Amino acid sequence: MLLGLALVGGCGEADPGRVDLGPGAGLGDLTVRWRIETLQGEPSTCTRAGAERVEVNAAGQVRSRACEPIGEVTFDMLTPGPYPVSLRLLDGQGEARASFNGTAEVQGFVVTELEHTFRVENTGADRGDLVVRWTVDDEPASSACAVVSGGEVTVSAQPGSIEENVEASAACAAGRVEFEDLRTGSYIMRGILEIFGDDTPSVSQRTVRVERNQEAQLDLDFSVLTDDPATLHSRWTVDGQPPATGCAARNVEDVRVRVQRLSLGTGNFVTVSTSSTACPEGRLDTEGLPTSRGIFRVIYDLLDTSLLEDVVVSSTVADDVRLRPAETTTVTVDFPFVD
Repeated sequence: MLLGLALVGGCGEADPGRVDLGPGAGLGDLTVRWRIETLQGEPSTCTRAGAERVEVNAAGQVRSRACEPIGEVTFDMLTPGPYPVSLRLLDGQGEARASFNGTAEVQGFVVTELEHTFRVENTGADRGDLVVRWTVDDEPASSACAVVSGGEVTVSAQPGSIEENVEASAACAAGRVEFEDLRTGSYIMRGILEIFGDDTPSVSQRTVRVERNQEAQLDLDFSVLTDDPATLHSRWTVDGQPPATGCAARNVEDVRVRVQRLSLGTGNFVTVSTSSTACPEGRLDTEGLPTSRGIFRVIYDLLDTSLLEDVVVSSTVADDVRLRPAETTTVTVDFPFVD
């Protein structure tokens, strides 16, 4: 598609509607634009199209740029007349994934635009997208961030993710960040909300799975103003059996519950509460737990207390436990045994 943008002018006083192209009066410019789409006409990316560079040839000049899904190059100060124009979408070996040949009619005092859409089949790379959204104290970020003096939110993948070099930041009120062309697999995504005038940020963390050619969605909530204590209600089975049966079959007596909170300073989890009860009880309530601005995990230990020192027979960990103010969070686990 060719678009001529007329630039009007004349002799005498300068016309405020005219753009001066410089000393080469009568010459024109040519801007070549492109975008990449799938064969179905949907927006695509360079990675999915298998492209690394875009090459544009016009007016005897070749411009080669790192691939962008939407981009442009401009050729300045051209003599009016027809110019052959070619575009090539190149892969890592310099082979064309797609190409286009056309003609642009450049006129004096006119910026001529040529636009082309590359329709390219996906390479089948195992990639997907991820959108992370957040709220603050369960309220929309657009309104709540101003109330809590929220600054920037940084969302990043944590160790244990399929790909760890993943990070993006945005203003708290934006309420979202987007990641494109991620490797498919499981991600542990941690969000950190900086609070103006407060050295303690709010942290939220959850796990999400990115699937091929799909957009995964992840919601985080940052607790800032609310700090009412929470209750953890733990339930368990032993080797897939009810506690009364499983505890007796494995000859174990007690279950210990350790609630741990992540320390951003050290990157380690610190125990904030330890409690225990008889294994056959099958449940335990842990009350008065802190809730504000934290990432929690719970470690469950199955104990043999018949000796002088407690012996851990089996353990299981519940990650990404969210403790909500003035609410009870229920976690159910099983103690596995390997015979």
